[in-house]
Amino acid sequence: MNAFVSEERARWFWYLMTVGALFWFSSQAIWSYYEIWLRVPPPDPGLGGVLLFLHVAPMTAALAVMPHKRSGIPPLTALSMGMIFTWWLFLYTYLVVPWQYVHAAPALYSHAFNTLYTIEDLIFIGLLALWAVNATGSWRWLYLRLLAGSAVYTAGSVVLDHLIDQKHYYTGSSYDLLFVVPIAWLAYVAASFRPGNTADLTGTVNRSDRRVAWFTVVALLSVPCLLIWNNFSGVPNGVRDFRSIAGLAAVVILAVLLFAKQYVLSERLSESLEISELNVSELSKLREPLEQKATHDSMTGLLNRSTVLVSLEHELSRAAREGATVAVLLLDLDHFKLVNDSYGHHAGDTAIAFAATCMEHCVRAQDYVGRYGGEEFLIVISDCDEALAMEIAERIRARMHNEVVSFDGHKLLITATIGVAISDPTENSEALLRRADAALYTGKQHGRNVVVSASESLQSNSLKVV
Repeated sequence: MNAFVSEERARWFWYLMTVGALFWFSSQAIWSYYEIWLRVPPPDPGLGGVLLFLHVAPMTAALAVMPHKRSGIPPLTALSMGMIFTWWLFLYTYLVVPWQYVHAAPALYSHAFNTLYTIEDLIFIGLLALWAVNATGSWRWLYLRLLAGSAVYTAGSVVLDHLIDQKHYYTGSSYDLLFVVPIAWLAYVAASFRPGNTADLTGTVNRSDRRVAWFTVVALLSVPCLLIWNNFSGVPNGVRDFRSIAGLAAVVILAVLLFAKQYVLSERLSESLEISELNVSELSKLREPLEQKATHDSMTGLLNRSTVLVSLEHELSRAAREGATVAVLLLDLDHFKLVNDSYGHHAGDTAIAFAATCMEHCVRAQDYVGRYGGEEFLIVISDCDEALAMEIAERIRARMHNEVVSFDGHKLLITATIGVAISDPTENSEALLRRADAALYTGKQHGRNVVVSASESLQSNSLKVV
């Protein structure tokens, strides 16, 4: 029932546990059929022993699914479990089957089977203990109860193996309680388990996921080691040949699974790279408008105050290295307050946008135009002498003066006063801007709608007015 109400990992956990339980009950049914119904000893070795050994394999795979995790089963984990299951079948074929069918030796078969079966049970118990530490809530309680039942079952199996070797055990004796009681307890624990809420699930990634991969590596390395040891062992030739064939088959199957694992890993890597490229592209698209907002004025699209000042510092540093000069133009709209008071703030916004357009059309591509504050603008012109700076400034002033701006049925005459200053290697940006501002102030005093240059050659307050 739990398999039908659980999420992916837990659903596969219960499916595999059910398969393991069916294997165990089938083995018991076969032995009971021979000893109770037919009243003859069961074949030893026989199918019952094979099913008994194999029943722990799907149960161990169920634990490898890690049902206490939130995420679905990764393809790599499923392939790793397939490799581990193949390796475990190889061990059974290598150590037990030769004494069962190739060279019948009941004593060697019984010893190999019991040893391997006990190791299998101990691995299962170890995984239960490990998962009990990592899990929380209802899953931890499930693992702890399964751990208790499995420990009692394993101890009982060791005792029963000894009794079977001594010919003191038969099906239906009181010794059956050694495995009937723990099996009944395990069945009760599984039937009474109810998954908790999502808070009982641990994170999707931790060291437990990597342990399966490491165990897979150990399993792969053990196969050639066993094949090498087989060539130097003193077993009969038939057993040696059978083990070599079994090892070759295991190598082929493990190689196919390993190739599939690498293929899945390559596909996942390609998908991750594609997703990363898409993310980078999306981030670039998101970054562009953010950078635009951070560096540009929202109304005019010009550089904002901080960005144009940074650009000025950059050009001054470059000019100092190369022995060049930089021109700054401070532009202020004339009678801007009158436009706002007469026609409203929307008219003022229109005037500012008009001025921005004029400036952008009159400067060079490498120059910087920024809104300095309110109706004031700053233009940074690199590699520029006074004559070129005055020419560009006059071009801007004339364009604004000659064009008429229409707003809400009214014609607005927008003019500007421009102060021009050329950099000097001995001064910083603040001093340069002060001289340009002084030139602008003088232009305002001379009636506005003019271009004024702060003459560096005169070393005085005299100014050139255009």
